[in-house]
This record gives sequence, structure tokens and C-alpha cells, in this order.
Amino acid sequence: MDERMKRVVRVIKATGFKLDPYDKADWIDALRSGDFPQSRSALYVRLVDQISPVGQADKDGFCCLGVYQALTKGLQVVEHHDDVACFRGIDTRSFSFVSYQVIPVAVQGYLSGMNDDGYSFSDIADVIEAAL
Repeated sequence: MDERMKRVVRVIKATGFKLDPYDKADWIDALRSGDFPQSRSALYVRLVDQISPVGQADKDGFCCLGVYQALTKGLQVVEHHDDVACFRGIDTRSFSFVSYQVIPVAVQGYLSGMNDDGYSFSDIADVIEAAL
């Protein structure tokens, strides 16, 4: 773990939040599985005639929190990027993804920040494993 990951683990632990152990294990397994292509800035992006931030032009992409959402509640798939809830600058009153109410906003912010700054799903899984 690099210094930022260690700092995020400490900060998340300080919130006192603990995820359900079964949800946690499923989420970590899914992030490490390679079954979910990674994208940035949105729970889920349907890539249509565009290049993904991770270079996968023909695949859908998920934020780390989108993977959790897909596992716990399923995603409402939309075709237009503007209709996808983004984590930076989001008006949380418009959040239509119910399971995110389970994870505190501060924890969401740290994890989505790592995702959007280019940390791999494997790195994020390490943080979730250590902190939640």
C-alpha cells in the first residue's frame, strides 16, 4: 500500500463505519475478479462510440461504488452519460441509487476519489479489506 492508501484506511477506520461482512466479501471478490471493467466519474458508464478513461472502447465501465451497487441492488442502466450520477460535484438529493445510503458519504468520497485518480480495483479492494 502506498501512503495515500494507508491514509485513506486510517481516515475510513476513524469514521467507525463497518460494512456488512458478507457484502464486504462479495464486493472485494468482485473488484478483484476482473469481471467489471473500470471507468471513472460515474457509477456506471455505457460506452457507446467513445473511448473509456481506461482505454476500453467497446465495454461498459464501473466506478468501484458502481460495482457495489450492481452487487447489492442492481443498476439502472442509462444510455446518456449526463443521466449517470457522478460523484464529483453531485447533488446528493438527486441520488437515485438506494444502496448508497448504506455507505456514509465521506467513505464514498474517499473510495470514489481513489477510483477517479486512477487506483486499480485491486488497490481499492485492499483499502476496503483493511478499513471496512
